[in-house]
Amino acid sequence: MELMVARECFDRADETLGRIKMGQNPVKRAGHHTFWVHKLKPFAVDWDSIEELEEVDTSPLFFNEYASVMFGFRLLALSGYRFHLDVDLVHDLVAGLRYETFSPASVSAVYRSMLINYPAVVGH
Repeated sequence: MELMVARECFDRADETLGRIKMGQNPVKRAGHHTFWVHKLKPFAVDWDSIEELEEVDTSPLFFNEYASVMFGFRLLALSGYRFHLDVDLVHDLVAGLRYETFSPASVSAVYRSMLINYPAVVGH
């Protein structure tokens, strides 16, 4: 992991959340952090250590996207949210982050659609 890049992910998320004055909303926070981890890609794959990588195995290519989505879910869980993990929707989000245009708001909307208890968490 590139620590300087990881720090920049947090800084950029905090900056963009500050501009929209939504920094205390956990769903928005998860969306912004997911977006910036995916965008800046702080995790590096050591291709030299991967022996005989199958041509169809693209999982290392999506590592930052998977990590960013799992980080977003973790932020939501720590804030008391429960969610329905629809495997197809998670896959579409990961692939979409990799190949399509997403904004922090659109990532937040996907997370919101998966929440079971939104906005029932007290204080949010």
